[in-house]
Amino acid sequence: MLSVLLFAGCSYLSEEPTDFHSYSKDGDVWRVPLLESFEIVSATNSDMNDWLLIVDHPAISGPDFKLFGDEFQFGELTKVGIKDSIIVLENTNEYWPKLSGSYPGLLIINAKTSELLIYSKEHHQSAIDSTFKELGITEIMMHDWRPLKDRFLEKQELPEGWGK
Repeated sequence: MLSVLLFAGCSYLSEEPTDFHSYSKDGDVWRVPLLESFEIVSATNSDMNDWLLIVDHPAISGPDFKLFGDEFQFGELTKVGIKDSIIVLENTNEYWPKLSGSYPGLLIINAKTSELLIYSKEHHQSAIDSTFKELGITEIMMHDWRPLKDRFLEKQELPEGWGK
């Protein structure tokens, strides 16, 4: 009996921790990793609109934006891009109370500082351009969300340069 416990203990100790970018499901939640610790998650994996970036107690700002509560969710994704430590997400429908409506949104995340900046693509283009300039981003490859998600769920493959 002791040898069985010793063998099981050695086996357990030799397991390496799971890499943040190597798995597509965590318990009952489907996931697509971006940069640690940011990921897009879904409880059902049923369609494009049930995938969300969720951030608790975010440091978020942007013109005409107001956070209600302690959690921020960004869904209805269309495009995703990563350059160095910067994540950029686009969506089709973000509610803007100060603008009295819903408009396509753009979210910029600085993964080093965990700062989130959110903009209406229809109303804040000059602010978007200014933010990219401040961050030193002259170009960023944006990937269509759905094929990127499907490829990761099927093969655990992310675009070149992600997860490094």
